[in-house]
Amino acid sequence: MIVANNLVFGRKYGVEFDPKSLPLFCYIRSWEGVSVSGTNVTGMTDLTGNGNNFLSAGNPQIVDSGINGVKSIRFSGTNYVYRQLAMAGISDTTKRAGWIVFKIEDPVGITYHNIVIMGVQDFANGGLLVEHLYNPNSTNNFIHNFNTDTLDSTSVSSQLLPSFGIFTKNSGDSKLDLNSVITTGTGSQVVENRGVYIGDWNSRGAKMLFCEFALIDNDTHVLSSTDIANLKKYFKVKYNINPGFVPPSTTVVNMGVNGDNTSDIIARLSTINAQLGNLVILLVGVNDWRHPTSTKRRTPTQYQTNLTTLVQSFKANGSAVLMMNIMPILNQESDYVCPFYGQSSGCDANSTGDQFRVKVPLVATSESVMYLDLNQKFIDIGQPTYTIDSYLENALNSGSTDGVHPRPIGALYIAQKVNEYLVSNSLHYNKIVCVGDSITYGDGLTGAGTVTGDTYPSQLKILLN
Repeated sequence: MIVANNLVFGRKYGVEFDPKSLPLFCYIRSWEGVSVSGTNVTGMTDLTGNGNNFLSAGNPQIVDSGINGVKSIRFSGTNYVYRQLAMAGISDTTKRAGWIVFKIEDPVGITYHNIVIMGVQDFANGGLLVEHLYNPNSTNNFIHNFNTDTLDSTSVSSQLLPSFGIFTKNSGDSKLDLNSVITTGTGSQVVENRGVYIGDWNSRGAKMLFCEFALIDNDTHVLSSTDIANLKKYFKVKYNINPGFVPPSTTVVNMGVNGDNTSDIIARLSTINAQLGNLVILLVGVNDWRHPTSTKRRTPTQYQTNLTTLVQSFKANGSAVLMMNIMPILNQESDYVCPFYGQSSGCDANSTGDQFRVKVPLVATSESVMYLDLNQKFIDIGQPTYTIDSYLENALNSGSTDGVHPRPIGALYIAQKVNEYLVSNSLHYNKIVCVGDSITYGDGLTGAGTVTGDTYPSQLKILLN
């Protein structure tokens, strides 16, 4: 089963993009290829396979939850990771480009705040020095520009936010601005052997978190405007760094229909696929399982076959798919389910539903799509209950026997779980189509069949935007 990949944008922005897809000479990042002894970082493997591996000095620390929850490396201001030897594959050091992701943690007690330094034995022969040099004054304001002594007027707090730098210039002593492409200047610093130092260099280290660094030869592959735009989107989704890029608002479509089973949804596939959703969320099965009309009911095997047909159609139409299984029902008001399965009155109705629920992750696995165990999410919070506060409609809170359909609080809970799944997996989609039966439709709720009011698609739209 595929759980959403943080690194591949897929259809989220209409472009396939992974930073590894660029022709890089060197790529290191904090959550992959890091060697540790306890929590001490001892080295970092070049993920390009070019062998441009990094060593460490002074025991920088690995932390499981760093920049916006991403595993990161913490530098104290006196330690660093470095590649002192010449980079394999880089012959012209004046043509390097790349990026770095970091977060200054503490301005106190540090004279300079170097992020990354790289160059050759002498600057005159083409050394490229790239750094984020914060020089705090007595009130802990910062000098951003390495080449001038003009104090930055930005507040300290904003300068301590997660940041990235994309550098593309050919030569010169460069400052690394927050969340931008750098410009070049002049200078006379020296970095030996075409090396790279991240963190401390020449007693000018930063107290910071670090997540990734990449190098590319600007002669071989110029970082195009498209590359830079894709990188900025990646930084936004992975690290929640906003470089002036705001993901487009998400359109949500409610395509739930009262009484639908999987066969009914197959019959309207052309209408669903015409919506061209970047993501289809599929929640269906309660009618296959326990519809009062026998012609609506399907066997668990038929249900699995139909689910497979649906998912394959969505995928063939270019949509990502998130499958959710059927949430629990209230046994107190669904006793008539028992005879469907040859069981006596008072049986555990949800146990018959489990015969269907288990098919959903099987299909998700076989079809390599995303899966959210909605049934377990309800169980985790002890819902539904046969009370006036139940997340499902019942005689105590709605005046009618039901036990199946969500009340507004239940629909909101479904939307919250979907939103949490997308956010935790750094996923954003321009258009989401919610496909299903009366639970998606919002039977008994204001705005039923729409993305207004209390339906789960409506609540999801609000959360996403």
